[in-house]
Amino acid sequence: MFKPPPEILEADYPVFKPAHDVGEWARSVFIDPDGPLSNPDHDHLNLATILFVWSSHTFKSQGRVVAATAQTGSQRGGGPGKKEWQESLYYEWHGGALPTFVITLCAPFFIEADPTSVCSVIEHELYHCGQAMDRHGEPIYIDGMPRFTMRGHDVEEFIGVVQRYGAVHPSMIELQRALNSPPEISSAKVSDVFCGCGARL
Repeated sequence: MFKPPPEILEADYPVFKPAHDVGEWARSVFIDPDGPLSNPDHDHLNLATILFVWSSHTFKSQGRVVAATAQTGSQRGGGPGKKEWQESLYYEWHGGALPTFVITLCAPFFIEADPTSVCSVIEHELYHCGQAMDRHGEPIYIDGMPRFTMRGHDVEEFIGVVQRYGAVHPSMIELQRALNSPPEISSAKVSDVFCGCGARL
């Protein structure tokens, strides 16, 4: 399975490095229509550029450890100069062009994760890299290109509410249906992808 560069875990301070090999792998596996784990939900990303970045440290959000994050390449706010500084790194790491999306992978998680966990986390972040929809639920295009946007989670609910009242929201009903169906991708298929795609093992 994927392992972050060893040197990134040796630093006593936060280190970020581009992970171009992971980006190439993710595109060939999940986004390419002929990929072994191709997902049509990511079709719009064939027209997007995605920069993957290793982080030497994990992050925390609402008290939970975060394994990866996704954001747009164009930064917003964050204090004087932060936007320009961050975008300058993206230009440098992405061959002089600003990427559509940036996915940051937290190395401490990936050093221990099994192949299925790696695939599920990376696909989770790819799902955040969305295409804007109009009020009729149709994808928006501008001059033939998707209008890209960050996408929220399909389901936002407390387990306790579901335990007390059941799956009443349409998104929860859809989640329940998915949970009652067998996984579309087996662990064996995931292992085959990691062994056969040329990724660093």
